[in-house]
Amino acid sequence: MDKIIVIADDHPIFRSGLKALLQNDMPDHKIIEVDDGLAALECILTLNPALAILDLEMPGLGGIQVCEKVPFGHLTKMIILTMYDLDGMVAQAKRNGAAAYVLKEHSGAELTKVIHAVLDGKGFVFVGHQETQNKETKHLEDFELLEKLNSLTTSEWNTLNLVAQNKTSKEIGEMLFVSTKSVENYRSRVCKKLELDAKNNSLLTWALAHQEIIRKYKKLI
Repeated sequence: MDKIIVIADDHPIFRSGLKALLQNDMPDHKIIEVDDGLAALECILTLNPALAILDLEMPGLGGIQVCEKVPFGHLTKMIILTMYDLDGMVAQAKRNGAAAYVLKEHSGAELTKVIHAVLDGKGFVFVGHQETQNKETKHLEDFELLEKLNSLTTSEWNTLNLVAQNKTSKEIGEMLFVSTKSVENYRSRVCKKLELDAKNNSLLTWALAHQEIIRKYKKLI
């Protein structure tokens, strides 16, 4: 992966200002400008830049669409930089591989802070309006939880679903036609995948507190 940063935005004045900011902050990086999503995708796939800063809406492909088309595991970090603080869009950006979602209204110092955090592998970053950040935090938490639920096997999911209905291990075993010991093993594995302490009946407490999202997830499968 080379010390290259790709800026993809169809507004030349904004693009030039961002390039000047980055050249001042990261003089050892080569800055490449493109004005549409297709060109951005080609640069990412052929040049393997350290970073790609993508506008949400561009000709050809939007920023999130570019992220979606970059193969899983590709090392380029991608940041969505946009004017739009849209409900649900941040979770969509993360789901498709973006490392950050930042509103253009924030200062250059804020943006460079985000860039360095992303390049240092600090995890997904969102910088928007406080009200939307609160909503998007909930979206991201739900998305991360759904990812954990997706990792459950059928037996583990059935066990969790019945725990949420306040069924005992003995009752669950009878309903699933397995031994109580098997149910306890399922419960232990579910705790591990949900990052819960397997002791002190934590799975029951968690399941009762998350009955709504368990019901929603049940409708998806």
